[in-house]
Amino acid sequence: SLGEAVFRDREESLSEEVCQGPDVVLATGGGAWANPQNRARLGRRFTRVVLHAELSTIRARLSYDASRPLWNDAAGQLYAQRASAYQDADIIVRVDSNTVQELVREVIRRLGLPVDKRSLVSVPLGDRSYNVWVDTGGWQHLPDALLGALPGVKQAVVISDTNAALHWYGPVSAALSAAGWGHRLVTFPAGEASKTIDTWASLHTQVLQPGFNRKTAIVALGGGVVGDLAGFVAATVMRGVPFVQIPTTLLALVDSSVGGKTGLNHAGGKNLVGAFHQPRLVYGALQALTSLPDAERISGLAEVVKTALLGDVPLLDLIEERAEDLRRGDPEITRRVVTRCVQTKSDIVARDELESGVRAILNAGHTVGHAYEAVLGGAVIRHGEAVALGLIAETRWAIRTGHCVDNALADRLTQILGALGLPTTPPDTRHEALVAAMQLDKKSSSDTIGMPVPIRVGEMKLVRVPRTQLSELVSETP
Repeated sequence: SLGEAVFRDREESLSEEVCQGPDVVLATGGGAWANPQNRARLGRRFTRVVLHAELSTIRARLSYDASRPLWNDAAGQLYAQRASAYQDADIIVRVDSNTVQELVREVIRRLGLPVDKRSLVSVPLGDRSYNVWVDTGGWQHLPDALLGALPGVKQAVVISDTNAALHWYGPVSAALSAAGWGHRLVTFPAGEASKTIDTWASLHTQVLQPGFNRKTAIVALGGGVVGDLAGFVAATVMRGVPFVQIPTTLLALVDSSVGGKTGLNHAGGKNLVGAFHQPRLVYGALQALTSLPDAERISGLAEVVKTALLGDVPLLDLIEERAEDLRRGDPEITRRVVTRCVQTKSDIVARDELESGVRAILNAGHTVGHAYEAVLGGAVIRHGEAVALGLIAETRWAIRTGHCVDNALADRLTQILGALGLPTTPPDTRHEALVAAMQLDKKSSSDTIGMPVPIRVGEMKLVRVPRTQLSELVSETP
């Protein structure tokens, strides 16, 4: 109420006072930074960091408050006036496509300080909340994470498949021992063919040995099949025991390990038997991805693209920009992208834990994708490859039927998926067989099938596709 001049005088006095005090992190507004005396004074005492955003980014973030200076018609002029002041900094970090966590990491790195190789995402579900760690390295920090998440647990049964156990049971076993957990290993043959009721029953028999009790944790070590099987065992043995996910594939890390969906396949279709059982901890060490064949790791990138399509416009931009680095498995860009995917999924799961509403958008690409998997089999097409084809077909259908307002989106997705090394044209497949497979989709009703489709990047909606249009849907894949 005293006017801007008085406010700026007080701002300058405060900057003098702060420079005489202890070390602090000081956040200034744009007006304080525009004062050359303030910049010079602070520069003698502090490392000066500017978080730089494009005007379009600022306006998008201030859409809720049109009274802010950088929103009104004079915004461009004010932004230009302050541009030279913003350049007068020791460190300039761009914020347009970064999360707060990534900005903090970048500032720490630019200050020459050691940066934690891990990212942390919390899944907020009340008393079922848990943390997801994404570690650029291995499992050396796993003991602390276990002790923090499950303080009352002292023993575990590790369920793994023969491939994952061969590569990674050794270091994970060492981490469990370092946490003071007694443990033993139970395995089953690797592959989707093991995701059956018979395997699940056999695992119960192996788990229920003397000493097992309701405080014994089930630890899933492996990809999506392991997580689904081990999670369903954890949900059903003794009516539920603690569960830990240690995903070893990119597909499992960005998708199936988060959210608590467990299940088995049935003769009638994929994942028709199961339960929701949230883990107490998810720990993804990117070192595990080094054991994967390139094609298997790349297959997981389809779920990365799907997640960006659902609700993270800057993430899709980042994937498009760094497609080659992702394709070759660069660990730092992989950590950034995986963390963003986990955050997006966490946000969706927190809103709809039991998939009664919005969570169904996570099935984007899967209506058509599961049909390709059912008809062709895992020996011909991987899950991520099928999802890639499904994303393209479902987006083309959404454009043709008027649900998607971005007419270029299908072509953009095709370009991005192709740049990542994923298929954009399917093997020869009879459309009649695909339609028959979709008829068994668990999201179907008597005359329609529920399917999420994009309106635009970052905005999805659920539609009911008439069964009479299923042949048109699969024909959208070239």
